[in-house]
Amino acid sequence: MHQWSNIITSVLLEELNTTPKPGLIDKHNNGAHRDMTYETMLNSIKTIAPYFDNMAYAVINNGITELQQIGIAAEKAMLLATNGVNTHKGALFALGITVAAYTQLIQNNVDINATTLQKQIKLLASQFNQPLHTNGANVKQKYNIEGALQNAQNGYSTLFKHILPWYRVHKHNTNNTNELNIKTLLYIMCLIDDTNIYHRGGKIAAYNIKQRSEQILQNFSINKVETLNQYCIQNNISPGGSADILALTLLIDKLIT
Repeated sequence: MHQWSNIITSVLLEELNTTPKPGLIDKHNNGAHRDMTYETMLNSIKTIAPYFDNMAYAVINNGITELQQIGIAAEKAMLLATNGVNTHKGALFALGITVAAYTQLIQNNVDINATTLQKQIKLLASQFNQPLHTNGANVKQKYNIEGALQNAQNGYSTLFKHILPWYRVHKHNTNNTNELNIKTLLYIMCLIDDTNIYHRGGKIAAYNIKQRSEQILQNFSINKVETLNQYCIQNNISPGGSADILALTLLIDKLIT
């Protein structure tokens, strides 16, 4: 059995420690967040990581209902540890459903690869109901974009088709993990409709972030990432959904060869 709490801790720490990150908390600053710090994020990671072992156990023994209950319990514990700040709600869902899907494949003696994992995530996500009245649900409706649940129900198609292959090619060609993760984050920001960005800045901000991320990737420098960070801070933009997908990419890279 995997030590999921350790794996999830390492993935979330790697995402957190990637520095600099535009609009996001990293080792240098709090990005566009006035309500959380690096320490808040550390507390959150320490609090939620043990729940992933429970999620894996639940999905083997009792299925989807208990899995959802553990997810809700993890979210409550997170909010308690962070004084009510949503630090990892998106990551909890994305990583949790992936851990559960992977565990089901092991349980059913299925060969684990990108295709089988993606199919199992789709199957599991199809059993979830769309939450109502969340920021993500409101943004999804207003701008007609996919939210966290739709992404899972599509088996994270953009991640498996584009992001993971891109990450692996560049991982093979570099030994600078921090820079690789910054570039991967920017690549994700070019590709996905981040509900966090839409929620904070609307359609124009979402378009600007995609354009700017693409420009930096074409001619990369850390200074340009710092400049984008300042832009995000000034405009109160945080690509939190993109950070979740970075963490998920790091996890799936560890899980499948």
